[in-house]
Amino acid sequence: MYEYLWGHTAAQIELMLIDAPFVAYKKREKTREEKMKGYTREQAKRDYERWQERKKKRKFDLQTFIGTGDLKKAKAVSDGA
Repeated sequence: MYEYLWGHTAAQIELMLIDAPFVAYKKREKTREEKMKGYTREQAKRDYERWQERKKKRKFDLQTFIGTGDLKKAKAVSDGA
């Protein structure tokens, strides 16, 4: 954002913000069946199992990477070092 403030005038920035495309779609009414259908226990279990498989394949510790921002340290933690 700061690069815009340094290189453009306030009027130019305002024009860039105004020129954003806007599309408004008509809201569709849901049928009774769509309203009654929810997220089932089977779907949740399937998604959880898929997430566990992805977690096992991960080559670094995501929590350490997010906390430190250091990928080398996160890989070392996942290797058990």
